[in-house]
Amino acid sequence: MLIYICHFCAFGGTKTLRSLSHQHFFNILRSGKTSLIYFRRTVNPTVRLFLEQLEQSSEPLDEYGITVAQVNCAIENIPKYCEDEGVQKKAYLFRGNIMLRSFATDTLFDVDATVANVLFILLFNEIRYVSSMADLQDIENNMKGKGDVIFTFVGAIGVPEHRAIMETAFVYGSKYQFVLTTEQALLEGLGFSARLWFCHCKMVAEKSQACRRSYYEQPLTTVNIHRYLKVLDAPLVMEVAVEPEKVSTIHVQLKMPVVFLFTQKETYEHDKTTAEYIAWQTLGIAGVVLAIYRDRKRELNLELLHELTDQSFNATLKGAANVLVVFYTAWDAVSQTFLRSYVEAARRLELFLALVNCGDWPDVCSKQNVIQFPTIKMYSQGDNPLLYNGMLGTESLLKFIMLSREPHPIKLTSVDEVEAYLRGELHSDLRSYWELSVLGLFSPNMKEALVFARHWTSSTECIHIEKPTTEEIVYAVKNATLEKFPEVTVENLAVYLQTQKPLLILFIDNDDPKTTKAKEELAELIKIKSLQTYTTCWIDLRNTHVGGEILQVYLNHLPQLPVLVLVYIHSGGHVFAFPEEQLISRKDVLRWLNKVQAGQEDPSSK
Repeated sequence: MLIYICHFCAFGGTKTLRSLSHQHFFNILRSGKTSLIYFRRTVNPTVRLFLEQLEQSSEPLDEYGITVAQVNCAIENIPKYCEDEGVQKKAYLFRGNIMLRSFATDTLFDVDATVANVLFILLFNEIRYVSSMADLQDIENNMKGKGDVIFTFVGAIGVPEHRAIMETAFVYGSKYQFVLTTEQALLEGLGFSARLWFCHCKMVAEKSQACRRSYYEQPLTTVNIHRYLKVLDAPLVMEVAVEPEKVSTIHVQLKMPVVFLFTQKETYEHDKTTAEYIAWQTLGIAGVVLAIYRDRKRELNLELLHELTDQSFNATLKGAANVLVVFYTAWDAVSQTFLRSYVEAARRLELFLALVNCGDWPDVCSKQNVIQFPTIKMYSQGDNPLLYNGMLGTESLLKFIMLSREPHPIKLTSVDEVEAYLRGELHSDLRSYWELSVLGLFSPNMKEALVFARHWTSSTECIHIEKPTTEEIVYAVKNATLEKFPEVTVENLAVYLQTQKPLLILFIDNDDPKTTKAKEELAELIKIKSLQTYTTCWIDLRNTHVGGEILQVYLNHLPQLPVLVLVYIHSGGHVFAFPEEQLISRKDVLRWLNKVQAGQEDPSSK
């Protein structure tokens, strides 16, 4: 079989670059449309290369209503043009039958240069070129109270940044005054290295007042500039009276950060000024929302909760065996959301649940070392308060409440009590909240040990501790509560991050044999304790949809699953991907991990 590929065998037959007859050429001129025409007399390597670039430029220019075509002067003799000896070194831009400009072919050296140069000529009256700061200031003065100015610097005419500016100006030219320069000295005079500046002149009421300038530091691409202008077109500060999760702004749609400031009637004016200041500092980087607080407590049934004050706080703690207290502020959105879980817990329990509004009683909160909201503490007589660090949901809170009310530690005095405890038969009413029994064995005549009984697997494990300290015991217990090879979800991710180990994550989206085999191979490595230095887990994209976005960020693409990824989340953030072309086997995984540790693998991202 003989396969022959030729890019330039017959120019008249190319798919996108039209070849015009004499009649077609004059029809285009009479139509009044804009066209870029190249007249060729012969074919040589230089002409072929130019025609290739012209062909690739025809599609983007067609989006702006510009016809790109060629005329073969050897077949179609167009007077004036085909008769010119130097015609092959030029391309001609027409608007109707008026020739606007001829371009030397070496200035149209690629697609970016072709699109940029053509649009630059067509937008001649919309784009001002300046060579000094005085020129820019004159334009700003003329636009005060009328419109805003977009000033840009490009290194040269025809570069990709120039094309991006021209395409943006083609869309927004009627809305903004575009100003262009290639003078480096002018850029330096502005004091920053940013290449795009937005001059806010429309808002200026007095001629003596300067136009406020904000700058954009991201790469100048058409998409980036369009996103930036969409953000600038939005209100500087958005005011809402709904929960943050219900807010939809252009920043949210573009997946940009959003800063929420919560205000109330008494501080509204001051908070609005603060919000506007923050908005100017973060313009184009993050959105700012001023959330007007309304008393959400009225929407909740707080009859089951007890509001404590500086007068009743200490007396309440002394009068009850166990008191759970939530320290909150009325304007904190997280606090308000958590109160719903708190009310539900109070409804399901017969327990004294209390509240302290730190906005009303800051001294109480300060004495209780409250530094964030909400803070939840269990107070039991004679003991230091227990701080709750779990998820802010009803079930997690109920588990904490039920277990923290019991004496701790439980003292066992017989073998029967020990066996009953490990079987979960002691305090059986708490078994639904009690997943792990921890038994400490301490004796002068034997090594100290911890015994873990896992009720969900009916298994026990014993570990010896040479010199037990509080920190070592806490660390051992926390590790024991973790699954060896868990499915990580949004709800439990924070728990596994506390191990401070690198994350070895298997991303899956089905149960095909390849995925099942990968899970089995990793489980076997965990069983033989070959992965003790890692937190090995898996994420199922069917259950945790955000996993796909995480993987996209890690690898800059979404590969075919399963995929194994190593993330040094606590030490530099480097991400390493197991080779996609290899099957995930014990031998290959260990070899890959050893190469990563030896510095022989390059990270996929950071």
